Amino acid sequence: MFGSGDMMYLRSDWPYNHLPRFLKLYYMIGLSYHFEDTVHHLFHPAQNDFFEMLLHHYITLLLIVGSYMTGMWNSGIGVMIQMDNGD
Repeated sequence: MFGSGDMMYLRSDWPYNHLPRFLKLYYMIGLSYHFEDTVHHLFHPAQNDFFEMLLHHYITLLLIVGSYMTGMWNSGIGVMIQMDNGD
């Protein structure tokens, strides 16, 4: 996004990269939003796409937690910034 387009710098220092505090805050806000959206989905009346949306929420939570726990937050932040507008 808005850079030189060189993707090799996303993983150049991979398991030893440092997560800045403001990006950790963004990750936690994104995780809490998607967790709340999952709980909200479970307790409201079911629609035609109930199971598809439940799968969508579950996979989203797994991707956020997985990228945070494995240190792949460089790629995760880019995906979250691009996809949060549509969600």
